Amino acid sequence: MNGSAASRGNQSKTRYGGAYQAPPFFMSRFFKIYDVGYLITISLILFISIFLLYPVIKVFAYPSWAQYVNAITRPLAVRALKNSLFITLLSTISSVFVGFLFAYAMNYTNIPGKSFFHIISILPLLSPPFVVALAWILLFGPRGLITYNLLHVRWNIFGWKGLWLVQTIAFFPYAYLVIDNVLSSIDPSLEYAAINLGGTGKRTFLTVTVPLALPGIVNAALLNAIYILADFGNPIVIAGDWPVLPTTIYGLISGHYDVFSAAALSIVLLFPSIAIYIFSQLALGSKSYVTITGKGSALPRKSASHTMHFVLFVFCSFITLIIIAVYGILLVGAFTETWGIKWTLTLRHWSALTGTALQSLVNSLVCAIIAGLAAAFIGLMGAQFIHKRAKRIMRLWDFTFVLPAAIPGIFLGIGYLLAFNAPPIMLTGTLLILILALLVWNIPIAYQTCVAAIKQIGDEIPSAAITLGASPVRAFLSTVAPLLRGPFAYSFVMGFLRAVTNLSIVIFLIGPGRNVATVHIMNLIQYAEIPRATVLTVALFGIAIIVAILAQALLGIPLFGRGRRKESV
Repeated sequence: MNGSAASRGNQSKTRYGGAYQAPPFFMSRFFKIYDVGYLITISLILFISIFLLYPVIKVFAYPSWAQYVNAITRPLAVRALKNSLFITLLSTISSVFVGFLFAYAMNYTNIPGKSFFHIISILPLLSPPFVVALAWILLFGPRGLITYNLLHVRWNIFGWKGLWLVQTIAFFPYAYLVIDNVLSSIDPSLEYAAINLGGTGKRTFLTVTVPLALPGIVNAALLNAIYILADFGNPIVIAGDWPVLPTTIYGLISGHYDVFSAAALSIVLLFPSIAIYIFSQLALGSKSYVTITGKGSALPRKSASHTMHFVLFVFCSFITLIIIAVYGILLVGAFTETWGIKWTLTLRHWSALTGTALQSLVNSLVCAIIAGLAAAFIGLMGAQFIHKRAKRIMRLWDFTFVLPAAIPGIFLGIGYLLAFNAPPIMLTGTLLILILALLVWNIPIAYQTCVAAIKQIGDEIPSAAITLGASPVRAFLSTVAPLLRGPFAYSFVMGFLRAVTNLSIVIFLIGPGRNVATVHIMNLIQYAEIPRATVLTVALFGIAIIVAILAQALLGIPLFGRGRRKESV
């Protein structure tokens, strides 16, 4: 045995010739780089550099300083910026307020129908971004079912007031899910302690519940602010002649093909989004809101007062009724002979789901499936080989993997238009450019989901495999990866849903024969082809619901669901 060890030692000493000498530095680095783990890391860095950083740099480099100044000082651009900031602030406040009340009702009351309210509240997450705006026009527009047919009045739904109402309904589910998760994690014993010390229900709510829910409220507000600021679908359908930055940018390209000014304004749109995102990461970093410790609590959650029960039940019922009306009216429109004039039920409009309309739906599904799977895979690999090595320079790449969460879709779409419209990488007009753009846009969700899951897995699990002779990569694939099947599947489903309903990115990248459903629907709306638009919308929405249901069945966990909660008393 000793002779064998000595023999191996002599072989290692003479591997580089003659007497023992250490391998040259560059050769040790050479073999280190070609380790599989390092190859994966380098591949991930190259991918994110080419398909994220390169398009971002192209947007910044495209307009000259003079073109940039000229674009942002135009009266239309200044007005659009003011309008964007105004509607972002207004819609963020209202959507978070609605989301908080909804989450509070789900956690602190025993109102009937909570599961039903929850299911209905997440429907806007499964539909294209402009569906609420389209339904709002069908309900309250010039030929609206409620305004024209029931009330016999003409109400101008177009403009900032209509946009505000639409964005409140469209984006409150994001706030609701974030705040609901935080409220459900609050230890009831803290609230009981406040009550035992003489605090009233109102005082306990203001001094205990709200401060502990502050992380959820702040994060929900910042998340919604980013989404609303970059919202393109709702403003282009219902804002009318009230410009915001995304619609102004689109108008510059589609109407004048002024790509220089569009790139300059997209940079203006990017800065507040980045600022909001960075603030969301730093705002609560120095404070502690820990309510979950090693000690469990068997106490039921303290219920709100009877008056609040009634108020919250009425409130949730009202919001739910609006959502049902939004999606119900789309079904009516898809089966109605002539909207607002002839209400005879018919299947005639469904014959339009052929040719280019059907091809656009197929293209959407193909792009969403591939982009969702690839984003989930890259997020999983990034969590293991980027985040776990996030020291010094690697921290930059760790941040880069979550950077797309702060980039407006319209900015990313213009970046891909500029970056891949000429050699060395020519992708314009292909489905591949759509897939890559949607993939990159969805990486942050997959990356952060897998990072959170990996943090819950002890290092001793892969270490045991390495001790038994497995390489680090094989140890990861055989021990850690199987434990991440749930987060991987969740990442895929979320990536699919976001990709199949996206409009702001793909509208700049479609080519002949490469149209997608969301762009086709928007074109039909602009040409007043409402029945055909509702048919394609219902088909796309139905597919999204089917995917969500199948995912929940396969995963065995509620995708957007609420786990078992302690009942209120």
